[in-house]
Amino acid sequence: MRVRLFTHIKDIDGIGCAIIARLSFEDITISYHEIYDINQAVKAFIDTKEYREYEMIYITDLSISEELAGEINEITELKNKIIIFDHHIQALGLNEYCFANVTIEDEKGLCSGTSLFYKYLCDNYSNEVLTKNSTSHFVELVRQQDTWEWKTKYNNYDARDIAWLFDKYGIDEFSEDMIKIISEKEEFELPLNNIEYINSRIKLCEEYVEKRYSKLIRNKRCAIVFAENTYRNDIGEMIRERYPNDYDIAVTIDTSRDGYIPISMRAANDDIDVYEFAKIYDGGGHKKAAAFKVCKDERYTDRFTDEQHIEYVFKTKNRLPRQRTGSQ
Repeated sequence: MRVRLFTHIKDIDGIGCAIIARLSFEDITISYHEIYDINQAVKAFIDTKEYREYEMIYITDLSISEELAGEINEITELKNKIIIFDHHIQALGLNEYCFANVTIEDEKGLCSGTSLFYKYLCDNYSNEVLTKNSTSHFVELVRQQDTWEWKTKYNNYDARDIAWLFDKYGIDEFSEDMIKIISEKEEFELPLNNIEYINSRIKLCEEYVEKRYSKLIRNKRCAIVFAENTYRNDIGEMIRERYPNDYDIAVTIDTSRDGYIPISMRAANDDIDVYEFAKIYDGGGHKKAAAFKVCKDERYTDRFTDEQHIEYVFKTKNRLPRQRTGSQ
């Protein structure tokens, strides 16, 4: 059976979907996408009628526009072999279509793209590897990390560390390592040779947080940190733990990207819904984690000071197009 997978490139949840897909299907083509190109990629896939070459098509940890979903719904051959698995609240409207499975929470807790896809695969394409403890443990680590339940519910640092290893090794090496561990072991175990990397990462994030700016933005107390977007979760966690009464939102701004600035937000206390805050800036996400992006237009210069960057990010009108779901 020929299978096509479109999945999220940004974080371990999208990559987790690709890993369990590879454990399920021998003949599979995988492409990795940002929220800003998934509609274009799927549209091209439809227009070229490439979908006719595959028996099943999956979109995981991402969703498409309602307009594109409507187009798929008009093509009987396509809608009968495509399934969308997503867990972002903005995508709930897609559930009106028979090919969408958007679920925020189930009996285990908050869902991730990987956990939803894994349940489907076990129900429909179960094999010896999928049913191993090592596979289910890997899926649960991904779910806990992506939903932040590793911290809010389980205090399970293995879930944090597996995401850090993905950041360290990248898609290809990380995927091969995880598939090797899952295939060879009955119980899932993280590699033990990464302690030095983990400790150095903690130290780096501490340095970032130490240089934070404290700003009141739309009546929310924001801790603003300039750092690579890779460290957005770590920075948010540190601010929440170390300054529990000082801030409402931890904001990470990454000015290193070409053409745009990603802004990630983490709730610094339980009373804040950062998704509602992100919507003001045409962003998306979850209650505890959200994001938006700003174009670097003709007004932008690399010579901006940090203060000028903050002004540009929160007051510019030049937003990137809003999407139904996003990486936070």
